[in-house]
Amino acid sequence: MFYRFLRSLALFLRGHFFSRCSVIGEPPCEDGPVIVVANHPNYFLDPFLLASVFRRELFFLAKSTLFTSITSPLLRAAHLLPVYRMQDGGENRAEKNRQVFASVIEKLEARTGIALFPEGISAGERKLHPIKTGASRMALEAEAQNEFSLGVCIQPIGITYARFGQFRSSVTLSFGRPISVADFREEYHSNQRGAVQALTFSIEQGIREQIVEVDEDRLLAEDIAEIYATKDIGNHDLERFKEIALHLRKAREIPTSERIRIERRIDQFLRLRAQWGLDFDQPLEPPLSQFQALCLTGPYLLGLLVVEPPYWLLRYIFRFQNNEAVAAGTRKLFIGAGVFGLWFGTLFSFLLFLSKSLTLSSSLLLVFILCSIVVSWHGHRVRLFLLGLLRPGGASPVEMLRILRDELINDLECYRSSSLDNS
Repeated sequence: MFYRFLRSLALFLRGHFFSRCSVIGEPPCEDGPVIVVANHPNYFLDPFLLASVFRRELFFLAKSTLFTSITSPLLRAAHLLPVYRMQDGGENRAEKNRQVFASVIEKLEARTGIALFPEGISAGERKLHPIKTGASRMALEAEAQNEFSLGVCIQPIGITYARFGQFRSSVTLSFGRPISVADFREEYHSNQRGAVQALTFSIEQGIREQIVEVDEDRLLAEDIAEIYATKDIGNHDLERFKEIALHLRKAREIPTSERIRIERRIDQFLRLRAQWGLDFDQPLEPPLSQFQALCLTGPYLLGLLVVEPPYWLLRYIFRFQNNEAVAAGTRKLFIGAGVFGLWFGTLFSFLLFLSKSLTLSSSLLLVFILCSIVVSWHGHRVRLFLLGLLRPGGASPVEMLRILRDELINDLECYRSSSLDNS
C-alpha cells in the first residue's frame, strides 16, 4: 500500500520536475521474476524514475548506510533492501549480505521484481563505471536453487538526463532486451565463477548499449543537445546525445579560435533563452494554436502568481547549494516538493481563515493547483505564444532565438560534414 502511494507520488512529481520523460526500446518486463539493472548517474532520481515507469512493484537494493534505527522502517516499507558494501565498513558484512541474497532469492521465487544499480556508486557522469557481480550471483543462485526452471531474466536500462539536476529538463529511459539467466546453465554447472563473469559482461554490454558515454566536454555536450532539442531534432535524449558524441569527436579537429567562437554563440543562445524564461530542451516552434494559447493564458497568469513565491524561495535556496551533478537533481526534487507542500498548505489555511468556509477554501485551492499545473505542463507553450506577440525592431524574441539556433545548427552540421569528407 505504501509503495503504491509512493509510486503515484513519483508519477505526479515526475510530471512536474521533468519537461518530458521518454521510455523507448524493449517493453518493460512486467511479469515474472526479473532483476532490473541500470546505470546510476543520480542518487535518488534513478530509482524514483524506475518506480514510476514500471507498473509492477519493485524491490530496490540500496547501500546499508541509509538504514538507521529511524529510517529503516520507512525504507523497508518503500521496498528498499540494504546491501552491505565493502567501502561502508561494519561488522558481519558477509553474513548480512548472505541474508540479503536469501531475501532476494525468495522474492524472485515469488515472481517479484528486483531493481539495482550494479555500478555500486553514483558519480553524476556520462559514462559507465565497472559493473559489480552482485546481480549475476543473485540471479544464478536463484536459478540454481530451482534447477534453472525459475525463468529469471535481467533487463538492462539506460538512463539519460538531458541536463543533470536541471528543473524542467528531459530524461530518457532506454530498455534493453532481457537477458535469460537460464542461457548460462551449462556454463554455471561447469564453471560457476566463469558463468558469473560471463553474465556480468552481458549485463555491462546491455547497459552500455542503452546509454551514450561522453568522457570529455560533458557540459558542452549538454549545451549542444539543448540547442538541437529546441528544433526537436531527435525524438529523445539518447538519440540526441549519440549525435552530439559524434559532433564532439569532430569538434576536436576544429581550429581553437573557431571553436571558441562557436562556444560563445552557444552561451549567447542559452543566456537569451533563460532570460525569456523558456524551458530547457523544449522546441521553439509553437505547438499550440492561437485559440488554445488564448484559452490557457488566463489560467497560466493566475498560476504564475500562485507558484512564483515558492519558485523565488527555491531559487534563493539553491543559489547557496552545491551544484554537484550527482545530487543536485535529488535535492531540487525533494526540497521543491517540501516547499510547495508547505506553500499550498499555508495558502489553504489563509483561504480558510478569510472565508470561514471549508468548501470555498477547498474549491479555491483546487483552482490554484490546477492553474499551477498549467504553468508546469503548458507554461513553455504559453510563453512562446506571448513572446511571439512582442516584436521589438520587427522581430519577436522567439524569432531571434530561432535564427540564432538555426545558424548554430547549420555551422555544427557543416563542420561535421567537412570532417566526414576529410576522413
